[in-house]
Amino acid sequence: MTGIGGQDRSLILKTLCACVVLCVAGLCAGTFFDLQISQTLYQPTNPFAIFFSVVGLLPLTIPACILLGALAQRQMVGSKPVALRVLLAVVCVAFACVIAYLAVKSLPTIGGPESSILLPGIALVAISLVLGLGCVAVGFACARNNDEADLVRRALLAFVLLILSYALIELGKGIMHRPRYYAVATGIEGISFQPWYKPFTGYKELIEKGVANEVFKSFPSGHAAQIGTFVTGFYGLTVLIPSLRNKWRVAVVVGLVLVLAVCVSRMILGAHYLSDVSVGVLISTLVAFAIPSRAKE
Repeated sequence: MTGIGGQDRSLILKTLCACVVLCVAGLCAGTFFDLQISQTLYQPTNPFAIFFSVVGLLPLTIPACILLGALAQRQMVGSKPVALRVLLAVVCVAFACVIAYLAVKSLPTIGGPESSILLPGIALVAISLVLGLGCVAVGFACARNNDEADLVRRALLAFVLLILSYALIELGKGIMHRPRYYAVATGIEGISFQPWYKPFTGYKELIEKGVANEVFKSFPSGHAAQIGTFVTGFYGLTVLIPSLRNKWRVAVVVGLVLVLAVCVSRMILGAHYLSDVSVGVLISTLVAFAIPSRAKE
């Protein structure tokens, strides 16, 4: 199997290093000017921001579900007992549907109350199944036509890195409980601007009074981390689709543009501060360093 070439690996490493520097710079700037920047950008019904906030959910969801589809296919043709193979394949498919559901469920909270998208429960389930099973089918078909011996190992690497990025973001949110800017801007009682480095301790009382738990998940930005996983997700897809292996430069450019658009959109909606998106991208960037270091020529 032809992995990432030396020239492409060097380009990826340089790009990741540049992203780390920019993220640290953004975090430093946000430490001092988070509130002022958000006050300047806040437009909760901006169509550009709403569109790219929705797009920002896909770089984690689609590659992860496709990779799970590939892993399901590999389980079906393995040497394990039939019952175990079927069980493992079903688990992969179910996991893909859960990931799709979590992404679709986030649609109603892409921004503040003004930009909420209301979806009934049955619509959430239906869209999740279509997205999840559709991606699984793509991964299943690609894996079936792929004879690479280390397909499972490489697919698992990409998938684990995607999930690791998500887990780190959720851990940060669970520790900091930072209120989103739109809660500050709309004047929710008991909520004022909170620096990123100070955990917000009053969230439990406010939740008991009826404030949505989603309000206290500003830091770090999950959208920024998910769009920052573009390189990781793209690497996973090259495992299944060899023709993509020569598209690294295009992927890097597209990825950087999307990262910028999604990060700016989240600040425009008041869902995140500059420091939030900076740390979100930083986490996914640090996780992505495992890709060029693990990829073999």
